[in-house]
Amino acid sequence: MKKLIITTLAVVGLAAYVNAQGTFIIDTTANFGNNATPTSSTGGLVFINGVLDTGTDINLGILFGSSAGSVTTALNIDPGAVNGGAYTGNINWIASQGTGSGDITSVGGGTLFDPNGNSYIVPGIAPGSTVYMIVQGWTGSAASYSAAQTAGAAFGQTSVFSFTLASPSAPNQPGIANMSSLNLVSTPEPSTLAMAGLGGFGMLMAMRRKKA
Repeated sequence: MKKLIITTLAVVGLAAYVNAQGTFIIDTTANFGNNATPTSSTGGLVFINGVLDTGTDINLGILFGSSAGSVTTALNIDPGAVNGGAYTGNINWIASQGTGSGDITSVGGGTLFDPNGNSYIVPGIAPGSTVYMIVQGWTGSAASYSAAQTAGAAFGQTSVFSFTLASPSAPNQPGIANMSSLNLVSTPEPSTLAMAGLGGFGMLMAMRRKKA
């Protein structure tokens, strides 16, 4: 009997904890066909090198905070532990995994769509409160945004945007449709930049020798 009471209290406590955290969904399909550009400040879509992404699923990460200046905490957007293999334990959406496969191609038109239909808990921020976010995206097989920056992938992030969180039990969950456009831009790998630098230096030295 005592064990049953303790178990019941634990379940009730967990439910209370979950309901004390605000939730939202990752879905920008409301922006489909709105003629957003790579620099749109709201109602944004996903672009790769300035071209609307209609057929490439992307990796996704989200940072959040309770104010515009505190958007530094990574949010777990794989609450169901769908990522596997080398990505086991990864909290981001990965394009090659069940978290991110179909996040662009399911709908197209540069919109982000959640393949798993989850609502996501934001720890420490209650329903009815404002949350501030940055959405980060990248192509390729890198496991994180920071890794993508050094891997020669196309990467980019939105500016800070905000919205009001809902209760987990609310039938209509707020989404991220008011985010700015997410434009992923390719950058050369460091080795490529180094070779370009050496080439430029060699040309400069050759020109100096000719002048001499």
